[in-house]
Amino acid sequence: MLKRNKRIGNRDNIDDLAKNGDSIESRLLVLRTRKNEFDCNRYGVNISKKIAKSAVARNRLRRHIYEIIRLNEKSGKIVGKSLDIMIFARKALLGMNYTNIEIALMETFKKL
Repeated sequence: MLKRNKRIGNRDNIDDLAKNGDSIESRLLVLRTRKNEFDCNRYGVNISKKIAKSAVARNRLRRHIYEIIRLNEKSGKIVGKSLDIMIFARKALLGMNYTNIEIALMETFKKL
């Protein structure tokens, strides 16, 4: 799991970012980004009930995405640009394994 200072926690921030953020789309993910006043990137992951009815499936996918971000930031593959990044999953991402999710997420991050 990401540290608390790396997560977007306030619901108002999440709603504002979802409505007013710059959008980067791929076949599997949608990223909404906006500059923040901190010296690091902050992340949020949203997986709708339309994607997976089961809370277990949604939480497993969310944990995978957070772990991919944590490991790739630690290794330096994701560079901090002082952004708030909200990640919205699409239905096609649900049936994928960890490696394919990582490839899809990193390809989308390259568009930043």
